Amino acid sequence: MAITISFINQKGGVGKTTSSVNTAAILAYKGYSVLLVDMDPQANTTGYYDMYDSEKASIYNVMLRGARVMEVVKQTPVKGLFILPSVLDFSRAELELSQILMRQEYVLKDALSFVSDSFDYILIDCPPARNKVTINALTASDYVVIPTIPDHFAIESITSMGELLNQVKCGVNPNLQVLGILITIDEITSNKKAYKEVLQTGELLPCFDTAIRKNTKLQEAINAHQPINLYDKSCSGSKDYSAFVDELLNKTGSTSGF
Repeated sequence: MAITISFINQKGGVGKTTSSVNTAAILAYKGYSVLLVDMDPQANTTGYYDMYDSEKASIYNVMLRGARVMEVVKQTPVKGLFILPSVLDFSRAELELSQILMRQEYVLKDALSFVSDSFDYILIDCPPARNKVTINALTASDYVVIPTIPDHFAIESITSMGELLNQVKCGVNPNLQVLGILITIDEITSNKKAYKEVLQTGELLPCFDTAIRKNTKLQEAINAHQPINLYDKSCSGSKDYSAFVDELLNKTGSTSGF
């Protein structure tokens, strides 16, 4: 049965999509079978692999039109990595979910239950919003990773995220666990260092030891539509995400995909 992890932060611009895309690719490189679910109407995860197609079925069709996941899933250029794409029309999902009378929080979980045995990991890139789509992702997940940059607004966002996660645990998913905060776009400045130290105390929520350093290669990899471990394995971005994945595997009790 797949381990399902949501990458979530209601604040945008924190490296959430970059983290989910590269985590998925590195897990696949290690031999795991991975499904990457794009739950963001902006479809940046889908676009990362240059696979956006508004004419094809998407997560919208799975959640709100009865399509089966495996009918919609696409193979990415990375061996072992598959994507359940999003489209701009998925922005309508919020209204349509609110019109479902029963189990509206469980729509995604019910859909993914049919493919859970087909993958080792299911990673969900959530929208930067506190809405019904996000609640669906959290209801379907075993774990949460919270990418964030170390600044004042991050502290406020993490506090708010903690409240949301507690509500989900109390309401629809008592088994949900926070794997940790993932510090991204890390820079050596006195201001960033101070906020980083606050996050790494674990007083707000658990925090990964690994931090993702600011690295221009990560942006170049996005433009090249490649995960960082394939674009430039020797750069700091690739090394940092590889170290993060090792931590993630340790925390989820996995060792090797082979």
